[in-house]
Amino acid sequence: MIFNVAHAAADEVANSVASDGGSATSSLASFVPMLLILVVFYFLLLRPQMKKQKELNNMVTSLKNGDKVVAAGGIVGTIVKIEDDLVHLEISKDNVIKVLKQSVADKINKDVVVKDESPKQTESKKDTKVTKKKK
Repeated sequence: MIFNVAHAAADEVANSVASDGGSATSSLASFVPMLLILVVFYFLLLRPQMKKQKELNNMVTSLKNGDKVVAAGGIVGTIVKIEDDLVHLEISKDNVIKVLKQSVADKINKDVVVKDESPKQTESKKDTKVTKKKK
């Protein structure tokens, strides 16, 4: 059934091309929107992604001991040792973990201070009216 529909559609296209005298401009004009979509797709999606990947690879290759980094899982640590494909991160005093170099997501600037913002307890204040007594 599907082959019959496809065959009928192909015959119809062949008949329309034959009746037009076989003009190539109509078939070329039908590819212009597809090419336009591909160009827009490249500039809006592929090119920025390739640029971001290149920057990430440059950052990973420039890692050195003492850099403060964020791993892909959100683990923040300081690089203690770098091996071929592994990075040893010190996440707290005397706690060192090994992660893959490619799992390093970002390098933290030394100017940025990571703050421990735990929720503070708020005091509930009751509205109190102060009245003065007349003497």
